[in-house]
Amino acid sequence: MTDSRDSRIYKTVKIGTQTWMAENLNYADSAAMTNLRGNSRCYNNRADNCAKYGRLYTWTAAMNIASSYLEGLTTAVISAPQQGVCPAGWHIPMNVEWMTLENAVGGSDTAGIKLKSTSGWNYDGNGTDAYGFSILPAGFRDDGGNFYDVGNCADFWTASEDYTRIAYNLHLNFSDAGIYVRGSDKAGAFSVRCVQDF
Repeated sequence: MTDSRDSRIYKTVKIGTQTWMAENLNYADSAAMTNLRGNSRCYNNRADNCAKYGRLYTWTAAMNIASSYLEGLTTAVISAPQQGVCPAGWHIPMNVEWMTLENAVGGSDTAGIKLKSTSGWNYDGNGTDAYGFSILPAGFRDDGGNFYDVGNCADFWTASEDYTRIAYNLHLNFSDAGIYVRGSDKAGAFSVRCVQDF
């Protein structure tokens, strides 16, 4: 799939009834770069990490809504599908869409090992990449702007909210075979995988 906004080409994979990007999103629009809609960064602010792992997005940057949404200063209607920062025809997956993916590969308890890449994970934490989804351990940026855990974990935003400042994300760790759902501060920055619209 070619992103018409910057001509970047992404691998895609069909698993069950869904078609997903098989790489993390690496798109930086001018709004994200000037913090008008949250922000996105390369791990440790190094461009070579964006080339390898894709960008890390705050939740508002991923959703392509103003960061003032977190303070209740603006309103946004979050509905499915939410294109967010994804290319046209693709969207930020809801929590339930990740669950559909997990079920298609055998359930959340073993989905991590089947969807992780076969290299790049620390402490022999590589996966089998049985479906070509190729999750890399991109790490994350916390809400204070500090980067952590490249090589150890991967986190992906969903479009599903919990509270005003909390949204759900999918977490994979070098030491676990599963995928876990967590609630995280929207000011943190995680990876994004887009799923194709039906």
